[in-house]
Amino acid sequence: MVAVTSMNLIDVESIVANIMLGDSVRSSRLVEQKSEQNAEITAFQALNTSLLSVASAADAISGSTSWVPASVSSSDSSVASAYATAGAVSGASPYAITVDRLSGGDPATAQISYTKDGVATTATSTSNTFQDLADFPGLVITVSSTGGPVTLTPAATVSTDAATMVSTAKALVTALNSSLALITTQTSETGDLDTNYLPRSISQQLLNTAWDSNTLASLSDAGIELTRLGTFAFTEATLTSALSGASAEEVIGQVAAFAARVEEVTNAATSVTGSIAREINTRQSRVSDLTDRITEMTLRMAKREELLTIYYAELNAKIQALQNQQMPTNPYQAAAATYRDHAITTASPAKLVVLVFERLVLDLDRAIAAFDTNQSPHEHLVHAQELLTALLDALDLDAWEHAPQLAAIYLTVHRDLVTANIDNKPELVHNAHTIITGLKDAWTQAETQAGDMPPSRRPIYALA
Repeated sequence: MVAVTSMNLIDVESIVANIMLGDSVRSSRLVEQKSEQNAEITAFQALNTSLLSVASAADAISGSTSWVPASVSSSDSSVASAYATAGAVSGASPYAITVDRLSGGDPATAQISYTKDGVATTATSTSNTFQDLADFPGLVITVSSTGGPVTLTPAATVSTDAATMVSTAKALVTALNSSLALITTQTSETGDLDTNYLPRSISQQLLNTAWDSNTLASLSDAGIELTRLGTFAFTEATLTSALSGASAEEVIGQVAAFAARVEEVTNAATSVTGSIAREINTRQSRVSDLTDRITEMTLRMAKREELLTIYYAELNAKIQALQNQQMPTNPYQAAAATYRDHAITTASPAKLVVLVFERLVLDLDRAIAAFDTNQSPHEHLVHAQELLTALLDALDLDAWEHAPQLAAIYLTVHRDLVTANIDNKPELVHNAHTIITGLKDAWTQAETQAGDMPPSRRPIYALA
């Protein structure tokens, strides 16, 4: 036991708050991570909603017979037939096709040929279907037998007034620019998706829809162009004029093909299994995990704070009891106490500190041994904490320039011993043993060489 005749009581609230600081920082970080994940979920949901608006505007074109021929006739359907998709141009195809082969030994099972600008051209397919042919925009061709030539003729689009078609095209460009602007905001330095690659990828894919080689007209003929700012510009007058010109069907096909490309990009991003849904699902899983971890840590911190508060309150009670301790009344005990007091009070202040450190090392040795043998180290750790408290109380912070650093070491070791006792962590006791042994050796050497150490005001200990 250590009897201390002069010691300040512990500020329980401050020391518990200091010990809990690390846990509080970790808990706050988990809360921040959860907030960041929720912010990203909200941002992806907003992007998904915006892209759905783009998809709807694109479908109003690619799914409309005002922009896409409803059917395709064939001069010989027993040889070849076709159906139209976005980009198909009304009127007879300028190139009649001949089916040269329908099956064969090499990987290409079908081959068609046609003459373009006086030059024989061939195309092959691993099936009996041909599509994405630059010279037959928007047509999906199916061959049934060899023969030909066969002329394929997409039907005329449904006549619609120019103002309505211009309005539909304008709605698509407006929706596109709205999504592109949202992505720019979300991926800016202050945006919630500033480090995420997907929004930037979607933005680039949307911009890339401006180009396609499988059409007979340029998108600029319809008044739609890319700007240097990474947006789409739309000139209504250009499309209005084109719809009444000789190349109206080609322009209509180009706009429809553009809408189909946009729709392909948006569908890939917004479907239930699309890229945005995967990003949201990933973050929702993280939020669920973080919520569980925050709940668990909150409960653990509350319990730990309760135990620490109880412990230091009890320690204060012990300090108070030690301060109120009376001299023994038994004459033999009194004689022993007098002898001990004489041995201690006649020692130099440095020697007294060395004696305390020696006992402190002994307490830590006993605590480590208790851990190693699956016994309770509580008694030894508590005694070591009392010695550290006494050393801290005996330290004059104003008399020595390094006293604050030494006090910080005492507090750190004291906190670690409390944690080791509560959380059953022997590694903290081993670390404390290394630190205290080093300090003991330093004080022993100093006491031997100097005989006294003025930086420390004299503590009064009674060791038993």
